[in-house]
Amino acid sequence: MILLRSVPHTFALTAIFILCLCRFVFASPSDADQTLVVHTVDGEVRGKSRPSGGAEFLGIPYAQAPVGKLRWHEPVPANKWEGVREAESFGAPCAQPVLGDWNKRNAEASQEDCLFLNVITPVWPPKSPLPVLFWLHGGANEGGTASSALYKDGTRVQHGVLLVTVNYRLGVFGFFAHPGLTRESSHKASGNYGLMDQIAAMQ
Repeated sequence: MILLRSVPHTFALTAIFILCLCRFVFASPSDADQTLVVHTVDGEVRGKSRPSGGAEFLGIPYAQAPVGKLRWHEPVPANKWEGVREAESFGAPCAQPVLGDWNKRNAEASQEDCLFLNVITPVWPPKSPLPVLFWLHGGANEGGTASSALYKDGTRVQHGVLLVTVNYRLGVFGFFAHPGLTRESSHKASGNYGLMDQIAAMQ
């Protein structure tokens, strides 16, 4: 009698376990993907979970590519996009020469189309507002990048801050001053495009 009574009970528990397992295998990734979609003023972005907890949203454009007619001009707001933009990998570092071993990899991967920022949060979804650390990389305005695991995987996020790292134009593309550029500028100034990028990213 005990055996006969335990069979339905065991079957029920097994069925529940299988259903839970199926939900974990088949439904959870979809649910997780949805929870990592964030609305921005330009469109939706999908980030990814961090192994240590939290989430990261990488390679988000904050301005249009500063090329062609937009080269040596103040940054222009990014174009809005349709659908969900994948934000799981870095954008390119800003154009820069090889200045030594410290920036060789960045220089080799660099492009003019580089005005991206990254958002890394220690918890996801956040339960309450977090302090924000807006990080501008070093490099004497000549080299470096925010598109680096050096900042993303460092210890800053572990201190409970939401970290934002930013690319900005460097060297001749970010700080070239010329009378012709000054004349055509609405600000009547030239040579501070990298600083304008930083302001645009902060906005």
